[in-house]
Formats: sequence, structure tokens, C-alpha cells
Amino acid sequence: MVVNLLTFLSFLLVLFVLFAVGNLLVGLLGRSNRKQAEDTGGVFVQALAASIPQLSSEIESIGHDLRRAGDYRKDALAHYLALRNCVIVLTLVLTLAVAALSVNDAAFLRIMVITGTLLTICAYGLPRILLGWKAGQRVAQIQDALPECLDLIAMSLTGGVPLRDSLNRVATEVRSSSPAISTEFEIIGRQASAGSMGLALKHFAERIDVPDVKSLASIISQTERLGTNVARAMKDYSDTVRQTQRMRVEERANRLSVQIMLPVIFCLSPPVYLLLCGPPVLELVEHFQGREFRADAETGVDSLGTGS
Repeated sequence: MVVNLLTFLSFLLVLFVLFAVGNLLVGLLGRSNRKQAEDTGGVFVQALAASIPQLSSEIESIGHDLRRAGDYRKDALAHYLALRNCVIVLTLVLTLAVAALSVNDAAFLRIMVITGTLLTICAYGLPRILLGWKAGQRVAQIQDALPECLDLIAMSLTGGVPLRDSLNRVATEVRSSSPAISTEFEIIGRQASAGSMGLALKHFAERIDVPDVKSLASIISQTERLGTNVARAMKDYSDTVRQTQRMRVEERANRLSVQIMLPVIFCLSPPVYLLLCGPPVLELVEHFQGREFRADAETGVDSLGTGS
């Protein structure tokens, strides 16, 4: 039963590897008729990225997380998928090679197939988890630096500097302390130069995808459309963002007291029970093992035997 199951799993692994390699070769052959000036390494990366099929929604989600993580390269998505697929295929090939060498040992073969399957799952899911974590960290840095940057922009606007120049100035000033938001402000400035400030802020809100940035883009677009004071609107919104962040911190603190309850119970309760119940238990053990208790027990047994 076990050998049949392992054989079936190995067959599935072989099919998957052959499908991935075949898809890679088809991608390379399909791109071989392009211009001679095209980079061969880029063609290989694109083919390797498409070697393992994936849903379009998942690919869009990965691209969104790459932008949130600050990777704005044109081929960032292709390099991410190519590297992940390469690790998956190499893991499967290595698992098959080791399993083929240990086909006579059923126990070792079972261990290799299970280990290879787990490593393949990790190779598929771990890069996605790390990318999401990196994107979340960068977005948190942008949210933390947003109120101070809005105050600086409001000060520049009050001094008569246009909004686009204020963004570029603030991006230069906060580059060392907040590189993430500095990069975003520089992108907004370039997009505003090529198009409009409203469209640049809309793209900024889509890249970061947090309520604070979306509200900021809406406020600036409305103030520019209605002709109201942008500096005053930014100052008021910076105060609102600070209050919102303070409420989030308080919420995290209140949640932490509940989350730490279980570790406290499982880590501190056993020592407390040992301290409270240990001495009485030791005294009872010493009493039962003592000579007086043995003598009383033997006397009781003899009296019961004499009475019978």
C-alpha cells in the first residue's frame, strides 16, 4: 500500500516537472522569433516565469504587493515568478533524484517524498508570505511618516510654494529619515509633471491601498477642484491622521493584554502550582515513607489479624 502510494506521488511529481520544463521550452521557442536586439536573459526569465501556470488574479495581487514593497522595476513581477518557479522545479527534481536512488528502501523513500512535498509547498508559499510582510512593513512606515510630511507640505504651501514643488522639497528633506515616503513623493512629482496632480495622487492611493492615503488623495483633489486652501486642508488632515494613529495604537495595546493572557497562563501557572502544592506533597511523601507511619501500619495489620 505504501509503495503504491509513493509510486503514485512520484508519478505526479514527474508529470509536474515535465509540464514545467515543457512549458519553459515552449515559452523559449515562442519568443525565439523576436528581434535580435532583445536580451536573451530577459526572454529566459519571461519563459521561466510562465513555466508554472497561475491565476491572473493571483498574478495581479503579487504585482500589487511588489509595488507596495517599493519594487517599481518593469520586470519585477517576471523576476519574482522566475525565481520562485526555479526553486520549485529544482526542489522537485532533487526530490525525484534522491527518491530514484533510494527506491529499494521503502522507509527512506517515504521520508524523501514527504520531505520533498513539504519543501515544494514552502518554496511556493514562503516567498509570497515574505513579500506580503515586506509590503506591510513599508506601508506602515509610510503611514507613520505621513503626518509629519503633511505638516511640512502645509508649511511650504503657506510660504507660497506650489504643491508639486512642495512635494519635491519634502521628498528631499525626509529622504534619510523616511525613504519610503520620499520615493512616493518623487513619483507623485514626476507623474504630476507628465499629467495632473489629481491623477498622480489617485495612482499613489492605488499603489499604497490604505484608507489614510486614499482620503488624502480625495481631499487634495477636492480642494484643487473647488479652489479652497490646500495648506489648511493638509494641516487639518494631518491632525486627523495623528488622532487615528493614536487610536490604532490604543487598540493594539488593548488587544495585546488579551493576547498575552494565554502565554501568561501556560508559562506562569505551572511554577505557581509547583510552589503552592510542592511542599505539602513532599511532606505527605515523607510522612508515608517514615518509620512511624510504617510501624503504625504494621500494628494495624497485626491487630486486624489477631481479631480475626
